[in-house]
Amino acid sequence: MPDLRNQINLLSCPVEISDTCLFDDEAYLKQAVPNASIQIAMTVTIKALSHDVFDHYLGGLAHILKRRPFISLMQNGWNYPQNPLSRDIMNLLQAEIASQTTMLTTWESMKLDTSLDAIANDFARISTLAPAKKFLSYCPILHGASIAARSTNTVNVCSSCTYTTISKALASLPKDSSTWTVAIAAGTYNERITISRSNTILQPLVPVAAGAENTVFVDYSAGHNTQSSTGSDVDSSVVIITGTNVKLYHITIANTYPQTQNYANLALTIEAAEASFYYVKLYGFQDTLLINRGATSYFKHCYVEGSVDFIWGYGIAYFDSCTIASNAAASITAHNRDSASAVGGFYFNYCSVIATIPSGPIASTANKSLSFSSSSQFSSSSYLGRPWNQYARVVYMNSALGSHIKPAGWSIWSSSSPNTGGVTYAEYANTGAGKWNSARATFATNLTTAQSAQYGFYNVLPGATWIDTTQ
Repeated sequence: MPDLRNQINLLSCPVEISDTCLFDDEAYLKQAVPNASIQIAMTVTIKALSHDVFDHYLGGLAHILKRRPFISLMQNGWNYPQNPLSRDIMNLLQAEIASQTTMLTTWESMKLDTSLDAIANDFARISTLAPAKKFLSYCPILHGASIAARSTNTVNVCSSCTYTTISKALASLPKDSSTWTVAIAAGTYNERITISRSNTILQPLVPVAAGAENTVFVDYSAGHNTQSSTGSDVDSSVVIITGTNVKLYHITIANTYPQTQNYANLALTIEAAEASFYYVKLYGFQDTLLINRGATSYFKHCYVEGSVDFIWGYGIAYFDSCTIASNAAASITAHNRDSASAVGGFYFNYCSVIATIPSGPIASTANKSLSFSSSSQFSSSSYLGRPWNQYARVVYMNSALGSHIKPAGWSIWSSSSPNTGGVTYAEYANTGAGKWNSARATFATNLTTAQSAQYGFYNVLPGATWIDTTQ
């Protein structure tokens, strides 16, 4: 029996978009069709439905899935219990429900509204739709699923789609200002991606529940010698964003280049304004995430893992309820502003700052002499940041700081260039073993409540209508 949680995920999509639901996609149907009876069992409560409403449901299902038994039902009517086929379907449905002893518990844990009134209202609405839209419109919403409300402009990526790579799908998009979604089937994509088009969304073809494991992975192995006079660290980046108002949902990006001393292996580079990320995971070692000049970015429920200066750059990055994971004894951030009046800063609010042995896609490419190989190495090993220049600005607020954070909290850049004269290194109301203490660096500030207000979301990103506040 397929996992019920996965089946619920298969059926989840925004209910408002009746013309562009996931069932429009041929590759998606190949996943859905083999388990059609189980899907019915999950989405229909027999006692809640009259025969005519159930007829509407199966009619819409028939039109979309194009399965012979359902087509027959659509053509000949439900006519239960006289119609033998309708009896067979009902018996199968009842058997599936009987076999799923954990169904209601799972429904409740996934916060699905299974009340009879809710189901009846859904089907009452469906009964007024044209046949071609009936099942398209009834994709039960999985409350808490992280997915953008899909625009009518969508291109899919899968093994049997027109576009089998993300890069080719992006290249196919029109060069205009309309919003387009690239919906990506589950799997691992070994490619480097540049998103140069503005108003572009990347997300899984099949929605992923909040807190569930990501199903779309973008992996690539590339490194750049930071001591070299040729090339740039950006040359190693797996994903580069140069378009404005780009959104990524539930995608894991990993640079799997073997960990090497003084080699950058970037997962993500942001070089544009209004880039936002939801449930995105980034894996690398040195320089995992670059927020370049002119970049404005927002991260919600994301995971960022790296070793040396693994969040770095010049622009603005606001991390909201994210996990920041150090996989080596080093500094988390390295920020740089061109002047004391320049915009820019890294802001961590309600985050969890932890230490980890290299994990996920980079677990097998770690160098044990450069990264953690045991949790016994975590304690007092890392800094919250070091100043790439004297105007660096980094703020941690309302966050849980692990025991891997050194008592001093913050480091100088180097003995010859400490870069601490004009830095803004600030903390407010953090918790955990690594929180503010009497041994903090003298160039850091423990903010008052009034002082911390200037670093709140709406002050750092005023009028940020490009952020998806539903996540």
